[in-house]
Amino acid sequence: MENKLLIPSSIILAGVIIAMAVVYVQMPRVMVQPPDSGKVAAPLLGASALDALKIRQNDFTIGNPSAKVVVVEYGDFQCPFCGRFFETTETQLRETYIKQGKAVFVWRDFAFLGEESIRASEAARCAGEQGKF
Repeated sequence: MENKLLIPSSIILAGVIIAMAVVYVQMPRVMVQPPDSGKVAAPLLGASALDALKIRQNDFTIGNPSAKVVVVEYGDFQCPFCGRFFETTETQLRETYIKQGKAVFVWRDFAFLGEESIRASEAARCAGEQGKF
């Protein structure tokens, strides 16, 4: 009896998940300016979110610090996904936006994979003090 209900219940569960995804995608978003203003609408950010985008004294940055776009990466040197981002996406960001002065890239440590991550973060900061981050 259990095997006979497994397939139909899986289909029902998949249908519920798809329905929830459709409803979520169609939900209205809060915009800063009205859509008819001719400008790109941006999501409304709270004060703490805006503070996170400000360049801090200990941040390592690449690009124009006064650029309108700030890209902040919280990364771990031991994280394979952070490494993949560095090898692919960050290269494109540098070429397309940072070298053009359209964006500034900010690195912030997020050492979460243990003692080696913390040591790698410390080593990178030491290299940064010598201008070799």
